[in-house]
Amino acid sequence: MDSPFQTISEAFQAKYNVNFCVKSPDGGILITLSDNTGIALRHFIEADQWRDSRRLQDCIAAVKGELAANSLRQLGRTVAPPGGPGGWREPQATAVPAPRPAP
Repeated sequence: MDSPFQTISEAFQAKYNVNFCVKSPDGGILITLSDNTGIALRHFIEADQWRDSRRLQDCIAAVKGELAANSLRQLGRTVAPPGGPGGWREPQATAVPAPRPAP
């Protein structure tokens, strides 16, 4: 079984340098992901998250989501729900003409 730190490293090392720093007395860690342009993301992982493999996988998925959102922001785009910046909209009813009687 891989250590939690190895699992985290393997999830991101293809694209980022991964650094760990213990930030709380209970074992919470701060991960810093960086590349040749600088720091891409810092994320705090509580000790009970990295000690539970299921929660660790959920945390890794959340970090990947944060990275994707940051990438979109850097491209000058914003993430908006369908329907535009106003939010979700109900589909509009459209009028359908009644069929014409056959002559």
